Amino acid sequence: MTQSLAIYNEVRSDGRRRFELFEDHIFITGSAARTSFESSIKLTDLRPETNKLWRRHWACSMGTGMVFLGVIGLFFAYHENENSELSNLLAWGVPLVFVGSVIILKTFRKIEFTQFQSKAGIPMLDVAKAGPEQAQYHQFVQLLIDQIRIANNK
Repeated sequence: MTQSLAIYNEVRSDGRRRFELFEDHIFITGSAARTSFESSIKLTDLRPETNKLWRRHWACSMGTGMVFLGVIGLFFAYHENENSELSNLLAWGVPLVFVGSVIILKTFRKIEFTQFQSKAGIPMLDVAKAGPEQAQYHQFVQLLIDQIRIANNK
């Protein structure tokens, strides 16, 4: 087996991926949602032009919904039950707002992705700037672009 040119490890809250760049292909292994996967993509199948994406984790929207529902629930509970004990109002509204706020704080930051398309224009690969190796992200992406160009010129 040939020696890899570079390795980049991506770690996000919803999973992790390991990219191993070789002269003629990129090998991706990873895990997400109790699923493991591995994939190999020929560099000649990719275009060197990239798209940039910045996405928040889907849970950020869920957290926003939880906060919204909690605040609305507290508002209506307070106005409907002005004489009830405060503990009844806090029983579900405050935990919902608290948990939703924690989710928002953990997932609010947008993550940068570089997307590579097939020659037909179909997205085939993306790499995220996430995890402890994110300082090497731009260098790895540039090396991948350069290697795609080399592979396509052979």
